[in-house]
Amino acid sequence: RGLAVGVSGIGFLTLGLLGIVRPELFFDPGHVHLTQANFFLGGCMAGGFWMFWKGKIILGDTGSQVLGFLLAGMAIFSGAKIATTLLVLGLPILDAVFVVFRRVFWDRKSPFQGDLFHLPHNLSRLVGESKAALFLVLLSGVLGSIAVFFSGTGKMVVLGIVGVLILILCGCVYKKGLTTLE
Repeated sequence: RGLAVGVSGIGFLTLGLLGIVRPELFFDPGHVHLTQANFFLGGCMAGGFWMFWKGKIILGDTGSQVLGFLLAGMAIFSGAKIATTLLVLGLPILDAVFVVFRRVFWDRKSPFQGDLFHLPHNLSRLVGESKAALFLVLLSGVLGSIAVFFSGTGKMVVLGIVGVLILILCGCVYKKGLTTLE
């Protein structure tokens, strides 16, 4: 419920804030328009999040792919570094890594075969869809603020710590999600 819109909105707002906070981007005339576009897209996502979160509108695969494409393109053109992008999108990226690892090594099945054992699915079985989506969007917001206010080496250290914590969270929630299905 609104997870793709919420995480994308946090990503766009983080890239917009990065364009203001970093002086090398702020004084570049080309980046002013990118910063404005990031704030515009972030505002669109923030405005629509309520409707998506309440389940009145469903984004679908094509909508989420467009948001991912826009976020990736804006991250490249806005001059965001790899650590910033990985921190902002750390939650979905590490969840995908965990799911592929789990499917191949634990479940012994194809990584391309779909299932309902991603972190949002497992968390929503434990606390409900709305609370799970809100928690994951807030977690992405915390990661986005870390990406804006930390520098290069600090970002890498935080990225490593957050990566380990998210993988532990994925593992714990996956085990608890399995027990609630049985």
